[in-house]
Amino acid sequence: MKNVLFLLAVICATQLLVAQKPNRLIIHQGTTATPYTLSTVDSVTFDSVAVANDPYEMVSVTGGTFSMGSNTNVDEQPIHSVTLSNFSIGKYEVTYKQWSEVKDWGSTNGYTDLPSGRKGYTGDSTHPVTEVDWYDIMKWCNAFSAINGRTPVYYTSSSFTTVYKTGNIDLQNTYVNWSANGYRLPTEAEWEFAA
Repeated sequence: MKNVLFLLAVICATQLLVAQKPNRLIIHQGTTATPYTLSTVDSVTFDSVAVANDPYEMVSVTGGTFSMGSNTNVDEQPIHSVTLSNFSIGKYEVTYKQWSEVKDWGSTNGYTDLPSGRKGYTGDSTHPVTEVDWYDIMKWCNAFSAINGRTPVYYTSSSFTTVYKTGNIDLQNTYVNWSANGYRLPTEAEWEFAA
């Protein structure tokens, strides 16, 4: 399994399995039941948003439609239109300090195998956490959701009865509660749209 240099990975919503692509942001989509639908072209706007009682600075992204894919890369064919609902995405990478605070809480609340990670490349706790993997990040998102009174997003099965807290489970798209109000990784489409 690959370690990711930045904290987050994107969910590849165009496949049934969750992808292991590097990313750096956390997302909250609210109560929209599906991550995206296919349609025609529009635009995207960004506004800073203060979410009540939210310790993580988010940026509001106005949904829209864009062309996704590539004709030159076989893995990204075909080019297709994707329409996204409004969502919020973390403005900055998760710092080592933020990671550690959630990890410490998690260790006494059932998230027993979250690693310490690394303080960026220079050892500064205000730098992005590094040397955590895809599984760790999903569990961390669930713990961060729980700390903030939100419903976790990742589960161990499609019945949504057991929150994903430990181990390395290859989560299927059906194990993700898309309508939960907790924090999660952005889909590949959301990441491309926001970037």
